[in-house]
Amino acid sequence: MATVAQSDPRHGWLQEWVSLKLGVRADWYQKLLASPDEAAAVTTFFESADCMCVFFALKDKDLLVSLTPPAKCKKAAYFVKLVRGAISAVNIDDAVAPGELTTDMLGQMFKLCQEVYLPIISNADNQAGWPDVVTREVLDNFQRLVAGIYVTIGQVQGKTLLPLPPVELSSADRASKDKERVHVLETAVVTWTRQIKNVLKTEPEQAKPRMHARQPAACSLQPALQPAASSLQPAACTQPAPSLHPAACS
Repeated sequence: MATVAQSDPRHGWLQEWVSLKLGVRADWYQKLLASPDEAAAVTTFFESADCMCVFFALKDKDLLVSLTPPAKCKKAAYFVKLVRGAISAVNIDDAVAPGELTTDMLGQMFKLCQEVYLPIISNADNQAGWPDVVTREVLDNFQRLVAGIYVTIGQVQGKTLLPLPPVELSSADRASKDKERVHVLETAVVTWTRQIKNVLKTEPEQAKPRMHARQPAACSLQPALQPAASSLQPAACTQPAPSLHPAACS
């Protein structure tokens, strides 16, 4: 008896990608389609023009499918339509793009942009016919996007990460290449300066509560360090006299 994947090439295409992305056997996909609700979600993705994506995830050793991003899963596979419309066996290769979702989405996005898209955009062969102004604007905006993702990763981790400019530049002419390198480095320095200013502006404000929290402990140790002074002035740290010792407990 033919399986659903064998009778419908669209399901066969999804089954291969789900097995590759999530590392599951083909029979897991067949088991998923045995559930009416799960099968209906896949059919909606195929047939509905308004449904642009579908997600597959592992949960408790079961393969699940949904039309919205799954919650609390270590890894998921997604399929997104590149054009709005129904998916057929003829256009599925060109109309659907597979991908992965992990717990480190920002890191995954940064690597994808830095190691895949940026080299493609920076390749001179892909810039054929582009005016210099357009080339510069596209590269500047995309490099700014990559730098922004990197800075955001640092903010999530509670760190200040300074994005490094790309090492390889696309221009073949030495003079224009040097000018482009200088421009990229200047842009990076401006970004670093802005980050450092923000850190210097916010850190003192964050340090104030910690400084205040340490003051009572500093005062409580003073009698032990100076017993003679404490015996003469027992209230030096509990009720300071502003006229005699204005900074004793400040």
